Amino acid sequence: DDTRMATLDSVAQLIVKTVDRGNGAPCQVRGLVFQLGERGSKYGPAWYTCKVQGPDGAESVQKSTPYDSFIGWCKRQTLQALHDQYPGADIPTLDELRQALEALALQQARQIFDAEQYGSALAAKAAARLSSGAQMAFSHRDYCGIGLMANGNSFVMAEVQDGYFGTTLHTWANKKAFMALLA
Repeated sequence: DDTRMATLDSVAQLIVKTVDRGNGAPCQVRGLVFQLGERGSKYGPAWYTCKVQGPDGAESVQKSTPYDSFIGWCKRQTLQALHDQYPGADIPTLDELRQALEALALQQARQIFDAEQYGSALAAKAAARLSSGAQMAFSHRDYCGIGLMANGNSFVMAEVQDGYFGTTLHTWANKKAFMALLA
């Protein structure tokens, strides 16, 4: 599988978000386990770790490390290397890892964010505004939250990083389906 040679770089931010939102629970995708690690100081930012769950139990692949070091590790780490290093472990492909993390991120978002409906008049205004090319999103440095935009005839809800739309959380095929969500 060609994706085994790809690094974890393309899913690093998604790993961090799902771990951060997990309230301390490990994020496991088949034989890979990502979780918050032990911090170097009780006052510092979160630290992250990666373990491989194999037939003989879990082994640390990346010991607890701060965010920047963890992201750097993701840029260098391939799934093939993990597969070779832990031959009995069930290591997912990059696509499987991305799909599982996106599904978890959506599940977490649904638990965190309010799902109150707004009514058909406001839904129509929002759809019209998005259809005109406008985007509904915060734009600042680092993680900006969840945003909405139109993409042709479809509507997209995605995470926003540095003011740019990133990981798609959900796509509605048309205006009617999008408005049904809001109304």
